[in-house]
Amino acid sequence: MVRQAHHERLSRKVYSINNIQSCIGDDVWCPACQSMGQIVPSGPRLSFSLGGAMPALNDDLCLCKCNPPPKLINSQTSFKEIIDDNRLAQYRQAQAQYHQAKLQNNLTSTKTNDELPNFTVHFRRPDDYQGGYGFDWLRDEYLYGTDKSKKIYFGTIENLMEEYRSYQRKELVNLSEIIQYGRPNEYTPAWLNLFSPTNQSDMRLSSVELHLHFEQSDQDTPLTDDETLLLFKCSDGLTVDKPTLAIGDALSNMTKESINLIMEQSAYQQGKTVYTSKDVPTSVTKTIIYYKSNHPIITVTCNSALSQLGTIEVFVKKNGTEKRVGLLCVYPNAKRRKAMIQPIELVAHPFSATNAYPQDYPNAIQSKLFSQVGVIAEVKESIGINLINKQIFHKNKDGKDTITTISSHQLQQQQAIDNFSKKYQHAVNNVKNVNLTPLNGESSREAFNDAINLLKVLVLLNKDRF
Repeated sequence: MVRQAHHERLSRKVYSINNIQSCIGDDVWCPACQSMGQIVPSGPRLSFSLGGAMPALNDDLCLCKCNPPPKLINSQTSFKEIIDDNRLAQYRQAQAQYHQAKLQNNLTSTKTNDELPNFTVHFRRPDDYQGGYGFDWLRDEYLYGTDKSKKIYFGTIENLMEEYRSYQRKELVNLSEIIQYGRPNEYTPAWLNLFSPTNQSDMRLSSVELHLHFEQSDQDTPLTDDETLLLFKCSDGLTVDKPTLAIGDALSNMTKESINLIMEQSAYQQGKTVYTSKDVPTSVTKTIIYYKSNHPIITVTCNSALSQLGTIEVFVKKNGTEKRVGLLCVYPNAKRRKAMIQPIELVAHPFSATNAYPQDYPNAIQSKLFSQVGVIAEVKESIGINLINKQIFHKNKDGKDTITTISSHQLQQQQAIDNFSKKYQHAVNNVKNVNLTPLNGESSREAFNDAINLLKVLVLLNKDRF
């Protein structure tokens, strides 16, 4: 068989010396440079031989005086060779091994590409959160820290996690299917409190924009844009603006960061079966990979009142396979809950009728305090009590501003004001301080009760309501 080749620039043919199958290492004549060359392979290939030599293939090179070397052109695409049975068996065995290896390689590659990534999805509120709805989650700082001085939660971690993993003392359904850090029972969902559409207003929201966070251990394969999808499945009464979200679209809006978390682990948590007085907490460090969205990604809306716990389940899907990776719980909101708020101003300045309240404080009370727990606050007109002049500033039944001065014959009311003023003299005497000095804990509760009792004596509150 004649083996021909051509030069890239001169387009001249190169002829082998023998009219038989050409093999690697054979001599070949190049008419372009008028020299004898040698056939060399153009690249790596599966090794097989004919009579002990490796056949030359199309586009192999002629190593002659030309630069660059010309490529060979095949003159025929088939060949024959007489081989014995032993070599035929070896050839067939090698062929079978080659096909098996190729099949296994393709299968492994396919399985790797089809495998669902390991990560969990968490809902988070924006950093500029100003109230208007309730949102809570298990913060890292509750569980982890760098030293004891920064520790926030001092109770049993398992009990704290159970608070977030259950509703009405029952564990949430399917929660154990969400695998975090390679283990079940580690994932804790976030909790959202929205008003139903019938109860909403500017200060009471039924739709919110939320961030998404992806979380992995440092042992998991990093997330990439590999056609993986996120599916958001909502219970009745809830919707999201993106029921399907490509993970690549989410990652394009995220910042990746690595955080080392330190957790104290008791002997029980370490899985010991024998406990002694020498058992002391040990620090456990683990590295977490976070993908945090730079701005809100998904909008959650309550379309109708929720009579029972609402959920938004998150699944990851790839090539027809799904698994659960996240959950958001939404509190029931069908029951309309109200709170009557009566602001009372205790004034300690002899020439002042009222204190300086923040602008639009009724809406501030609603959005910053009561909306988080789903309660509608009805804020009444403020009542002012001047502890020095013993005057009460309020509105009468007709809504008109009224000043009531406690006279000398109203001894019980005078005595009540004097007792209150004496007990909290440090606030009353400081005329620059228009409000009572803030108190904490039991002192705060005591001051609150004393103020309520004072208002009852002054007949400013219904005695049966408190």
